[in-house]
Amino acid sequence: METPKTLQRRDKLHNTLTIVISILALTLSSITFIKNEYRYSSLAETIGILDKKSQDYAVCLESLKLKSYHHALKTKRQATQGDIDFPTDEEMRQNIDKEIKRQVHIFMNNLHKIYSVQNEKLVIVGAKGEPGPPGQKGSKGERGPRGKKGVKGPPSEKGQKGEAGVSVAAPSITIPPKAKTVHLGKTVTFSCTAEGLPTPIVTWYRMSGALPSGNHEIYSNGSLVIRSVRKGDEGIYTCLANNILGEAKEFVSFNIILPVEFVQRPKNRVVKEGSIAEIYCKAQGFPQPVISWYKGNQTDRGEKLDTNSDRITFVKAVSQDSGIYTCIAKNIVNQVQAKAEFLVVENIRFTLLPPARTKAHVSQTVSIDCQGHSGKMVAKISWTRNDGRLINKHQVLPNGTLVLNVSSKTDAGEYICIASNPLASINSTLVLDVYVRSCSEWKMTGATRNGDYFINTDVPGGVEGLKVYCDMEYRKGAGVTVIGHDSEMRTLVEGFPYPGSYVRNINYTSASEQQINSIIKASANCEQFIKYECLNSVLLWHGLSYGWWVSRDGQKMDYWGGSSPGTWKCACGITDTCQGGFGCNCDANDGKWREDSGLLNDRSTLPVSQLRFGDTGNPREEKGFHTLGKLKCYGIA
Repeated sequence: METPKTLQRRDKLHNTLTIVISILALTLSSITFIKNEYRYSSLAETIGILDKKSQDYAVCLESLKLKSYHHALKTKRQATQGDIDFPTDEEMRQNIDKEIKRQVHIFMNNLHKIYSVQNEKLVIVGAKGEPGPPGQKGSKGERGPRGKKGVKGPPSEKGQKGEAGVSVAAPSITIPPKAKTVHLGKTVTFSCTAEGLPTPIVTWYRMSGALPSGNHEIYSNGSLVIRSVRKGDEGIYTCLANNILGEAKEFVSFNIILPVEFVQRPKNRVVKEGSIAEIYCKAQGFPQPVISWYKGNQTDRGEKLDTNSDRITFVKAVSQDSGIYTCIAKNIVNQVQAKAEFLVVENIRFTLLPPARTKAHVSQTVSIDCQGHSGKMVAKISWTRNDGRLINKHQVLPNGTLVLNVSSKTDAGEYICIASNPLASINSTLVLDVYVRSCSEWKMTGATRNGDYFINTDVPGGVEGLKVYCDMEYRKGAGVTVIGHDSEMRTLVEGFPYPGSYVRNINYTSASEQQINSIIKASANCEQFIKYECLNSVLLWHGLSYGWWVSRDGQKMDYWGGSSPGTWKCACGITDTCQGGFGCNCDANDGKWREDSGLLNDRSTLPVSQLRFGDTGNPREEKGFHTLGKLKCYGIA
């Protein structure tokens, strides 16, 4: 129950609130009155209404105070009869104050400070009446500005921990496989444990190829077993674990202990001086073999070289590098060795060079020397032509000499001598000039037509050319060179009684003496027809020469055509058919016309350079005619 002192304080508070509210109402009305003084004429009536409202409000506050007081007493009585705790006087006071403030707020809202001008009158809005019927919906207004963000509320309390659920995970290898090294024929096992959800599937594969065929097995726990290990099973193996979320892998090396064997044995080498070269050997096995080198000979391995490389390199090889090199490869299982010969040879060079240029005539056989040297290694000599044509018809002797069998003008050209060994080669070029000396040589080249041909003759100081007539049918088509002169016509001899008093010099107009001599020299056969028709004019009468011919070198010839030197006869004397049994028909001197004729064929004396006759002093009873044919040469000397 409230004390009298408490009730007194409440009354004093209510009175104060009444006065304040009245003052506020009056102030508001005064302000409104001042603003609208010229419009409202019944301000007194309005102030009266406001005063009436203030009084009503005071009565309301009093009534409110009493209601609050009675409510508090009723609450206290109910509390003494029940089990609930009765509030203290202070708590009761606070509750009453709160209720008063609430009722005042409601009243003030009903009183409302809204006043507006309607029909030029001051209207004080009273308490809100019952809602009227809804009006027609108006048009949508413009959207207002966005409001400010509100103050963040206090955090909520942490909820209770939920029950544990089922989780999924990508594979992971928890126990990876370990590297293994085993001997051939053994069994090896690689373990591989993986985790994940769903449970991963473990498989194996080899990086260098398929898993060993026929001797491996993969178990459900992920282990790989290889039985009876064979050569070639070694390598890098991969354990792979995968499920729908991914995969994991681990690599492991597998080695097999293997004996050493050569993959590449050292090879014999022959190199030239100053060249860059190497000897190489390669071995395989496990553990990896160690390479060492020795230099010696066929019977002694020699000294060990300061290198463990699989090769020996010679930057500039010299003859002292020659020798037998031994490669030794070994590991913990075994060792192997192999030998190779390394030979450094001198640079090849010519010891006998062919001439830069030479000449040869058709039918000539020419020998061209060419030799080379390359130290311990024999230099091989070979020949070729620069135009690529073969030289099969020619011959190369074992010492490198080229034997040229010249048979055509096409044999002319460049011939190359090549000196070589397995390492290098050098060459030297010979230019061969081919010329034709006679018609027989032209025939040899394939010419068949009669006519003028150009030939070259060997004369001191060089080769001179001339045009000659070639008879390609005479002497069975041997190819006859024909040289004419100025005394080929039948010529009368008379008025010369003494032996050889008639003199007829023979001039060969188409060739010089040197050229004729060269043609004769180039020919196997030469001939010249000679004839003397006589009337009581003897030739070789009883060993006394009245008529004769002179050789090319000026010698008096004491035989006639058809006979041979030193016989003192004519052709009929050789066959014993001369008139009167003499050595010549003209020597019969029987007052009849006789004739001695035949071919002169001694190449060493031809051609005829002069004719001499006599015994023609009495023109009525003694006379003669001489005829000398062309010089004809054929065949190849």
